[in-house]
Amino acid sequence: MFLSFHSMSSFLCSRPPLAMFILSLLVLSVTTLSLALYCRSSPNLHNVDVLDWNKLFTEMSDIKFCLKTNSTITPNSTISNTTTYTATMAKVPIETNLVAFLPRDSEYFSGEGSIPLTHLGLGHTSEESVMVKLQQERGKVTVCVRVESDKMELIEHLRNDTIGNDACIDNARDTKEFTAHSDKHLPHSWCKKDEDSIFQWDFQGREDWATFLTQEEREVLYVHLLATSAVLASAVVCMLVWAAARGAAAGSRRVGDRRGDMQLLPSEGLEDDRDF
Repeated sequence: MFLSFHSMSSFLCSRPPLAMFILSLLVLSVTTLSLALYCRSSPNLHNVDVLDWNKLFTEMSDIKFCLKTNSTITPNSTISNTTTYTATMAKVPIETNLVAFLPRDSEYFSGEGSIPLTHLGLGHTSEESVMVKLQQERGKVTVCVRVESDKMELIEHLRNDTIGNDACIDNARDTKEFTAHSDKHLPHSWCKKDEDSIFQWDFQGREDWATFLTQEEREVLYVHLLATSAVLASAVVCMLVWAAARGAAAGSRRVGDRRGDMQLLPSEGLEDDRDF
């Protein structure tokens, strides 16, 4: 047989880098196929491209905040001519006592600051951000959170008929300003001024506050992964056929060379006999 397993294996054994490359393509093809089947059968796949309450709070847990206790934001300073979209969530359970970062006589915590989308796992090349306001009463383990943005698409997954419409923010309270920075690559000079205080947000994920991929989105993902797996598998098959063909051709040349050597040996022996 011209294209045989022996010819293919002998050709690949003589070229280990090529064999490892084909094996890597095969593993990628099988992995992609497995992911495609998983995406189609699993209904609980998080949509990581949107900002929902679960993503906001879990990403905030990986951020460090610098509270400027000597600065106060007045309601008038936040008024602008642009349209602002808001979403508010009450009774958000956290494991952090925000009031403890203020003077001892403080009865509540009220802070507001801008969080870049890059810190929230969105907009990796964008400088956009959302304004987040936090308020907590002394002795409470829950927080009221309000998110503001001038882009509706950033708020649409935070607010609907059943969530994001709570009226828990008291705008009459003195509000401190805070800045946000990723926990990674934190400068040593960050939040080192007098009266500055570093605090963190500790939140356990809530699946009922997350946004999942729809059936149509999972079907699109399935088709794309399946097509990728098919392309990789086709590449593996083509390379194996090519390797078998090259191995068979090399084997034919070796057989021809051996036959030529066997025909020359008797003639050399006859010449030696004649010399004697």
